[in-house]
Amino acid sequence: MTEDEVSLIYEYLHENYEYRDGELISIKTTKGKKEGEKLGTFRSSAHHPAMLASINVLKKNYTRLLASFIYLYFKKDFHPRFDFIDGNITNTRIENLKIKVLSCSASLKRKNKGFLKETRGGKDVYRCLVSLKGKKISLGYYNSIEECIAVNKIAKKILSTQILTVEQVKKEVKKNYPNAKVRLKTKCLPGVHQRGKSFRATIFHSGKKIQLGSHSSEEEAHQAYLQAKQEYANEPR
Repeated sequence: MTEDEVSLIYEYLHENYEYRDGELISIKTTKGKKEGEKLGTFRSSAHHPAMLASINVLKKNYTRLLASFIYLYFKKDFHPRFDFIDGNITNTRIENLKIKVLSCSASLKRKNKGFLKETRGGKDVYRCLVSLKGKKISLGYYNSIEECIAVNKIAKKILSTQILTVEQVKKEVKKNYPNAKVRLKTKCLPGVHQRGKSFRATIFHSGKKIQLGSHSSEEEAHQAYLQAKQEYANEPR
């Protein structure tokens, strides 16, 4: 579903329905719909029982989970799958809805390009992905799916207006969303390599790599490199 369709459906729902305790109730009588009528019906199925709903917007029919329409009504965002916190699929109260995330392998099979659910350090995290020239770019790991989706949307918006390299995409995402957990390539000063939050100074002498210690800043590590370079300059190689 496109962003334009989401906006149209959002406006349609607010013009024609009001939310009451997990249900969308019609607030006007129109063709095929009476005021006070509830949106959605229960579909009984051994494999996939669900609360489904159908609406017609600009002569186009949309049949989706009632939960998807209720979530869209509140968040102006569309999601096709949900978990129900209390396990009751007929309880479509907004506070009972949790976006369902497929496992990593299942996501790949269904071409879920926005995010993957993975386990790191015994905890579930969400890896944000976006496509560039047919290749996946990782934009970091997030503890909540909402933050992951927010970063993904920013990246897609950037890509829709600019032609960028992978590193440029990451920089633009970081610029527009400072909390984005993207890894940017950093070119340090000569003799310096960054390792996490520290900077290591190294120098090569007589074919050997000599470690000059870790430093809290790039400039401090670079000074250690320059000093060692001067000290070793007059020694035989």
